[in-house]
Amino acid sequence: LAGWQWYSTGGLLRWERWLQRWQPFRWAWIVMLLSIVLLLVSGGMTGAIWYRAALTVFGVSLVLQAVGFGVRTAVAARAPVANMYETVIFVAFMAAVFAFVLELLYRSRVIALAGALVATLGLILADQLPLALDPKISPMVPVLRTNFWLTVHVLTIVASYAAGTLAWGLGNVSLGMLAFGSGSRLTLERLSQFTYRAMQLAVLLLAVGTFLGGCWAAESWGRFWGWDPKEVGALVALICYVIPLHARYVGWVRDFGLAVSAVLCYASIIVSWYVINFLLAAGLHSYGFSAGGGWGMLWATVLNLEWLLVTCYLYGRRPAGSEDLRAHRAVHRARRRDVRAGLSAGVAV
Repeated sequence: LAGWQWYSTGGLLRWERWLQRWQPFRWAWIVMLLSIVLLLVSGGMTGAIWYRAALTVFGVSLVLQAVGFGVRTAVAARAPVANMYETVIFVAFMAAVFAFVLELLYRSRVIALAGALVATLGLILADQLPLALDPKISPMVPVLRTNFWLTVHVLTIVASYAAGTLAWGLGNVSLGMLAFGSGSRLTLERLSQFTYRAMQLAVLLLAVGTFLGGCWAAESWGRFWGWDPKEVGALVALICYVIPLHARYVGWVRDFGLAVSAVLCYASIIVSWYVINFLLAAGLHSYGFSAGGGWGMLWATVLNLEWLLVTCYLYGRRPAGSEDLRAHRAVHRARRRDVRAGLSAGVAV
C-alpha cells in the first residue's frame, strides 16, 4: 500500500510520465540514424573529424537508450526484458554496444556501421509497431516474479539474440562487399573476423542462457528439461551456430560461406524468439506469447533470402583468378594445412 501511495502521489508515476513524454528510444533511433549518415560520409572523406563525430553521435544514442532502460527498470522494479517490446529494444541496444566496443578496439568503421544499422532497424520496429510490440509497462505473471532468474537468464538469452543479430548484420554487409567486389582485402578479412567473433559470442551466451533457463525451470516447474517448444528452439539455435563455427575452424567454410551461415543461422533465432511466441503459441512459456506482424516477418525473410541468392549468384560469377579470391583461398588453404598437421600430430602422439 505504501508503495502504491508513493507511485500515485508522484514518485514513480512522474518518471513513467517522463518516459511517455520524452520517448528516449525514439530519439535514440533518430540519433543512431544520424550516426549512420556520418559513418557513410566519413568513408569518403580524408581526416578523422567525420569518423569521430559519427562515433560521438553513436555514443549519444547509446546513452539515450541506457537512460530509457534505467527509467523503465526503476518504474517496473525489474529487469527490462519481460515482454516482446522490451526484448526488441534490448537486442538493439546490446547489438549496438557490442559493435561500439569492437569499433573502439579495431577502428574499422564497418563494424560500427553494421551495428548502427541493426540497432536502428530494431528501434524503429519497436517504435512504429505499437499493436504488435506493446510498449506499456505491465505487471509480470507469477512465474516471472523472480528478479534473480529474470535478470540472469532472460538478459543472457536476449543478449545472445543481440550477438546473433550483429552477426546477421555483419554477414549481410560482407555478402554485399564480397559479391560486388568492393572493400579492401583487409576490410573483408576483418569483417569475417568480426562475424566469427559475434557468432562465437552468440554461442557462448546461448549455451549459458539455456543452462540457466533449465535451472529456473527446475525451480519453477520441478524439471530441468521438458522439450518445451521454447527450450527446443534455444537448443536448435545453439546447434545451428555451432556447426558453421566448427566448419570455419577446420577450413571447410571461407569468408563468403561464413557470411552466408551468419544470415541463415539467424533464422533459428527468429524462430526461437518470434515464431514460437507469436505464431506457434504452445508450451509452458505461454506468458511470453503475443500476436501480430506475421506477414511483415514473412516478407522480410523472403527479401533477405532473395538478397542472399543474388549475392551468391554474383559471387559465383566473379573470375576465379581475381586478386581477392586468390588471397582468400591461399589463406584458407594454409589454415586447412595447419589443422591437418595438428590432427596428424595428435594421432602420432
